Amino acid sequence: MEIAEDPETVALAKARGEIEKALKGEGGWEYNSTKENVELHFNMFKMPSGLVMKFTKGITELDVAAATASEIVTNFESMALWDKQFHSGRVVEEVKGSECERKFVYMRFKAPWPVWGRDFCNVSEVYKKKDGAVDVVAVSRPHGDAPEASGLVRANLIYGGWVFEPIRGAGDRCKATYITAMDPNGTLPLWLVNQVANDTPMCLAAIAKFIKKYPDKVDSMAAVAREKMRRVLEPTVKESKQMMSPQQKNNPRRSREKYPCGREWG
Repeated sequence: MEIAEDPETVALAKARGEIEKALKGEGGWEYNSTKENVELHFNMFKMPSGLVMKFTKGITELDVAAATASEIVTNFESMALWDKQFHSGRVVEEVKGSECERKFVYMRFKAPWPVWGRDFCNVSEVYKKKDGAVDVVAVSRPHGDAPEASGLVRANLIYGGWVFEPIRGAGDRCKATYITAMDPNGTLPLWLVNQVANDTPMCLAAIAKFIKKYPDKVDSMAAVAREKMRRVLEPTVKESKQMMSPQQKNNPRRSREKYPCGREWG
């Protein structure tokens, strides 16, 4: 009997499919310009409501390994240093049994007066590949421990992803791609919606500056990243079993297909 997928697995799989299309430039993605060494690509997407949203993609190169880059973009302490709109964040739940570091996260972002700030409740996974590449995929999902807050508007991350790929022959450097499709919800002036969309992929330039400005912090995150990569790509039998849920233990082959992290991915 086929076991039904949980809603988060379905949502993440759909998000990953959209990110893969964005990487290939399919479905309306078009190059716009290059600013501060960041290629900007936009996709004017018509929502079911008829509203046209601007989805964004940025591409650049970073002077860190792919795994280190993934730590920088998922660490709330570092986010506060490279994202000027970031207010705060916390891990709501780390999902046991997932080999992909699945977790629910709550994040709050600032907005210019008189616009209300936005918050998100997202579920994310990290996919580590045996060639050293790392993908981070996220999508909005509700969680009982992250209810909507007074004075904020709950935004919807339709899909978002970071894709970090090693650059061959370049040492600890990687190609970084940031893709986001987001509906801010609420009532916002068109100029502000467009400004946010235009600014979003430029966080890659801010991350490049962060890497140069805070070498000690980057070195610490690099050490954490190397250890995580080692544990994923060279798991012992005992570690693998501990990471599996009872359902996954009964069908380990299906588990790898469901959570394609590490050796079975790529």
